[in-house]
Amino acid sequence: MRFRSAFSFTMIFLMLFSVAAYSDTVEVTIEYPGGSCAESWSCTSWSTCANSVQTRTCTDSNNCGTTANKPTESQSCNVVCTESWYCTGWSSCINNVQTRTCTDSNSCGTVVNKPAESQSCSIEEPSIQGSSPSGSSQTGGSGGGGGSYPQETAELDLNFLLLAGGGALVLIMLLYILKKALT
Repeated sequence: MRFRSAFSFTMIFLMLFSVAAYSDTVEVTIEYPGGSCAESWSCTSWSTCANSVQTRTCTDSNNCGTTANKPTESQSCNVVCTESWYCTGWSSCINNVQTRTCTDSNSCGTVVNKPAESQSCSIEEPSIQGSSPSGSSQTGGSGGGGGSYPQETAELDLNFLLLAGGGALVLIMLLYILKKALT
């Protein structure tokens, strides 16, 4: 008779264990001398996959003190990482090459969709706006007279306007203060 009880318990245990592997809540009644306790397991959601393992915590709300039918609290998993690339701006064109640095913000460790970090380029010579009497071209800039590059002209014009506008504003303020002081 004792063999039959152990066999029945083993069969029930195996059936419940197979159900527990696929369910978040398992209820098992265990009879023992002095009473019985029905395990009632509740499990948290699976954690994100880290180092190919997911975990969760399972607790028996009835506090039976047994763990024979406790659901599994860890499982293997596959990490799916999606690359997310951030690239710096392109460098100046040096020796017909521009470079930049690209970093995967998700640190996947793969380079499947990595953007190019170098590209060919060419340096366009600036157009010459003036020449010296000897026929040689003059370079732009401040100090050598003659023509300048269009970009430098725009920067100088803007700087001059800002300086002149600021100076005029200061002069107007000083005249206003002086007028108030005299009246």
